[in-house]
Amino acid sequence: MITADVHVCLVSEQLLPNLLPVLDPESRPEKVVLLVTPRMASEAERLSLLLREVGCRSVMKEIRAYRIEDIREVVLKVLAEFSGRKITLNATGGTKIMSLGAAGVFLEFNLPVFYIDSENDSSISLSSPHNSSILRDLLKVETCLKCYGYEIISSGDALLQLFNRNLYQALVDGMERWEKPLGSLNYYAGRAEKSLWTHIDSPKMANHDFLALVELFNQAGHLDCVGNRLIFKDEESRRLVQGGWLEQYVYSLLEDLRRTKKVKDVAVGVVVKNKRGTKNEIDVACTYANRLHVVECKTAQLRGDGKKGDDVVYKLDNLRDLMGGSYGRALLVSYHHLRVEDIKRCQDNNVSVVYGRKLQQLKSNLPLWLEGRFLV
Repeated sequence: MITADVHVCLVSEQLLPNLLPVLDPESRPEKVVLLVTPRMASEAERLSLLLREVGCRSVMKEIRAYRIEDIREVVLKVLAEFSGRKITLNATGGTKIMSLGAAGVFLEFNLPVFYIDSENDSSISLSSPHNSSILRDLLKVETCLKCYGYEIISSGDALLQLFNRNLYQALVDGMERWEKPLGSLNYYAGRAEKSLWTHIDSPKMANHDFLALVELFNQAGHLDCVGNRLIFKDEESRRLVQGGWLEQYVYSLLEDLRRTKKVKDVAVGVVVKNKRGTKNEIDVACTYANRLHVVECKTAQLRGDGKKGDDVVYKLDNLRDLMGGSYGRALLVSYHHLRVEDIKRCQDNNVSVVYGRKLQQLKSNLPLWLEGRFLV
């Protein structure tokens, strides 16, 4: 990675290529000069705030996107202003004309130019010597979301105590037994949303598997069964029983990868909003190789409800594009089997999917997904 006192960057909608080299303390410049068109003013302001958060000052210079002579003139003035300082150009952003104009000036003066290859997570030198280097894995979930204009309002708590981990694993390992009674328990947990308790219907009180499932959650401390009354410990436990346990299971697997430094950052139950106030919820998110990875977890049955399945895939596809840019990755994890139509919809939208019995291989498949393998 080229080191310099000053980075000159071309601002576009994709902020990450300009931010990633600055996240690394070993290559962080003292100042960043942002060449920005009027159309990209809000993106430049957002990038400036992100640079400030990592301790890097910035200054903005207005340019015209398609007037190469004007671009050259602004770049020449920047070089004169920082004469005697070690300066380099990040030619990744902006329009092609902006990049060509700025790079042309730098190369004329034998100054270094580099390009961020987001697909391969590397920095490529466009000046002599022509080489490339892998970027350090430094991007965190919150920083990535801020790059795309999202603010984290709240995030969920990690429920990864040993008794909870044992519960999640038992539910996955025993899918053949628990799939049907889990649907019923989800229903009762939803019915208890306001009061934290509900009556169990008589037929369920005679269902051995349902009562055994209730006992599993009881042993983990999330509910009690008194007569035909189902009583939840608190709202957090009720949400976990209603399906939040699957989010926690996926989160636990990614957290294990983070602890072994195979994932940079992980978050669960993240609620975000954009500048217009629109809110979205991400079940699980992580960053790896400087990309955002988002996971949607479903314990509810999607089969037989085509619209619901379509909505889930659309939401995940949309979140990935809005919050992870061109190189974000998305994964749908479903406890139940999916319709052929839902699986095809996932494939068409480049959304990986793990469903039904395949959930039992999620631990071994997650690293493959993070490395870019499409799961289906």
